[in-house]
Amino acid sequence: MEVRDFAARPQLSDDVARYVRQRIFEGSYGAGEYVRLEQVAAELGISVTPVREALLTLRAEGLLVQQPRRGFMVVPVTGRDLADVSGVQAFIGGELAARAATRITDEQLSELKAIQAELEDAYTGDDHEGAVRLNHEFHRTINAP
Repeated sequence: MEVRDFAARPQLSDDVARYVRQRIFEGSYGAGEYVRLEQVAAELGISVTPVREALLTLRAEGLLVQQPRRGFMVVPVTGRDLADVSGVQAFIGGELAARAATRITDEQLSELKAIQAELEDAYTGDDHEGAVRLNHEFHRTINAP
C-alpha cells in the first residue's frame, strides 16, 4: 500500500476560529455576549460541528468561557491584557524592523516613506479603512523578500 504525502490544509474549524476571533477583536462580539453556534453556522453557511470545534479552540485560548446549558460567552479583555499584547507586538515589530533594515533597498525605503505620509494623512482625516489598508501595505512592503 502506497502512502501519499498530503498537503497540510487548514481545517474548516480553524477558519471559523479565525473568523470569530476577528469578530471578538473588532468588537462585533462584546465582552459578556454569547456567541451562538447556530447563528455563526448560519452566517457562514456551514454545519454547527466546525463552529463548535472552533469555539472550543477559542475557549482554550482564553477568549471564551463555556457556560453549562447557555453556550460560549466572550471573556472581558482588561487593560492589562491590552498592555501585554501591545508590549509583545512592539517587541516583535522592533525585531522584524531591525532585520528588515539590514536588507532594505533605496527604492523600498522611498516606497515606505510615501506610504507613511499617506498613513499619517489617513489618521489625521479619520479615514479608518484607509489607515488599516495602508498599515497593511506598509508592513507587507517591509516583509517583502
